Amino acid sequence: MHVLLNTQVTRVLPVGSESHFRGVEFAVDVNSPRKHIVARKEVIVAGGIFGTPQILLNSGIGDHNELQALKIKTIVNNPSVGKNLTDQVASLVMFNTTLQDTE
Repeated sequence: MHVLLNTQVTRVLPVGSESHFRGVEFAVDVNSPRKHIVARKEVIVAGGIFGTPQILLNSGIGDHNELQALKIKTIVNNPSVGKNLTDQVASLVMFNTTLQDTE
C-alpha cells in the first residue's frame, strides 16, 4: 500500500474494461497538474460521507441525468450515489455500581 500525503483524489478511472476502476487521478492542489496512477489489484475509496460521493460523481459514477447536466460522461448509472445521507446517531451509556456481581 502507498500513501500520498498532501494530495487530493479527483477521480477514479476505469482500466481496461469500464467496470474495473483501478486508476486514480490526483493533484496536490487545484492549480497543479493532474497525475495518474494505476493499482495492481484494487483502489479503496475512503473519502468520507461527502468526499466519496464527490469522487464517484466526478468519475462518472452516479445518476445519468445529473451527470449529463454537468457534462460528465456516465460510466456507471447508479442513481443512489450521493443520496440518502442519514445521521449516524450513537450514544454512550455508562453506569457506576458498587455491586460485585452485575448479573
